[in-house]
Parts: sequence; structure tokens; C-alpha cells
Amino acid sequence: MTDSNASQDYAKSCIEILASKGFKRTKTREYIANVISGFEKPFGPKDVHDLVSKKSNVDFATVYRNFQIFSDCDLLHPVGSHGKFVACSKLHCDDHAVHTIFRCKKCDMTQELVEVKKPTANHSEGPQAFKVESSVTEVTGICAACAASS
Repeated sequence: MTDSNASQDYAKSCIEILASKGFKRTKTREYIANVISGFEKPFGPKDVHDLVSKKSNVDFATVYRNFQIFSDCDLLHPVGSHGKFVACSKLHCDDHAVHTIFRCKKCDMTQELVEVKKPTANHSEGPQAFKVESSVTEVTGICAACAASS
């Protein structure tokens, strides 16, 4: 999300979603929302802290706690087992959305596909009495640009 207007719209939407879930609007959350809207590759709390701390005297623990809030509100999705995240590309999803993250193993480019059907536990397989709240799947491979350059 490199377009300045798109980044500002994204950050504003993040803050609105957090407010709708009962979280206060703070400068730190605004800074975090603005920073995460600018990443095109997976990032972690330290990456965000490094950029946010240039604008605000905020400690790492505060960024980390807010990262958890953003993640719990489905504004961030975890990718891989290396503690990195991507910003959700479709913030106003309904309760039936399935998020699939495609990640290139060579350049770390990510792209998200959001579908409208979430898995349910109303079938013969899977845990009984399990209410699905969100679904994020990561698919790894080689993107077209990396495949063409090989």
C-alpha cells in the first residue's frame, strides 16, 4: 500500500474498527496504523517500533501490546512461523471471510485473497462444538516475478 491516500484511508479505517470494538483512539495507535499501512512485506513489532519511535516516545512493550490488539481485531494476520505479520487487505470483512495469504519464498512478497465462505464445525470432521471466529491460511511458493528471473 504505497499510495499516500490509500495509506491514510487504511489507517483511518483501522482506528474506526478499533473504536467500534471499544478501544480508545490514541496517537500511538494512529502511528501504528499509519506505519503498518506502508509495509509491502511481512513485518514484526520491532519493525513497527523502529518507525513509530521516530515520531513518538513510545516503548517497545506498548507497540507489542497494540500489535496484539490489532491482531485480535483481524487488522493484522500472522505469516509463517517467524513472528511476522501482514496488514489485512480487506478491513471490513463479514463473519464468513476466509483470508488466504500468498507469500513468495524468494522475495517475501505477500498478497491476500479474501473469500466469503468460512469453514464451519457443522460437518463430520473436526472438533465438535467449535465456533470458528476467523480463518487465515498461508500459501507459500514463488511469485511470477521471481519465477521469471530464475
